[in-house]
Amino acid sequence: MRRVYFGLSGSAANETNIKLVWYYNNILGRPEKNKIISRHRGYHGSGGLVTGSLTGLPFFHKFFYLPLNLVRLTTTPHYYRQSHEGETEEAFSKRCADELETLILAEGLDTVLKERNILEHVRDVGPYWLSRNESRIGGHPILGEVRGVGILSAVELMRDPKARVPFEPELQMGARAAAALLENGVIGRAMPHGDILGFAPPLIITRDELTSSSTPSRNRLTRRSAR
Repeated sequence: MRRVYFGLSGSAANETNIKLVWYYNNILGRPEKNKIISRHRGYHGSGGLVTGSLTGLPFFHKFFYLPLNLVRLTTTPHYYRQSHEGETEEAFSKRCADELETLILAEGLDTVLKERNILEHVRDVGPYWLSRNESRIGGHPILGEVRGVGILSAVELMRDPKARVPFEPELQMGARAAAALLENGVIGRAMPHGDILGFAPPLIITRDELTSSSTPSRNRLTRRSAR
């Protein structure tokens, strides 16, 4: 990396990245290449009009005239919550892919950015990171789901995982679990749309670093849920 642009927040960083991409395309004479695809329920910041648009949560849009017209939102690939009754995971995955392809074709293929080599690294360490989380907390009585794509992962807590009954909002189980992890040096973000802990290691993190780092554990979840 030859250049570093410091920002004050994740929202500011994402807003700057988007402006750099738009500026780059404009100076190359490609002003039409300006649309960005995001996902419903995704979170990309709230401090700017563009990042607020990319964040696919209605309460970040209401009263602010968002999302902007340059942002397109597509289906959340979240089988646990978004699948139709009786829909298999394979059928759900195909529906998500088909809906995304339809959106891309409707907007034009130039809306899709080319992948960088760093994604090859993520494809290698991502499944390892996800399996590590699953092995450490799988089967816990309040664990609804461990999920992830690439290096991003999340843990969803439920009062009754089999029946998919959530905890009462006033219990703030996600926030309490995040606090318990932080006490042990683990940053797990309590997400705003459920008792969900989000984990986002650096894209360049190695397998050895993931192995030596602290991750969610059954004991930590048990201690926090018992309080």
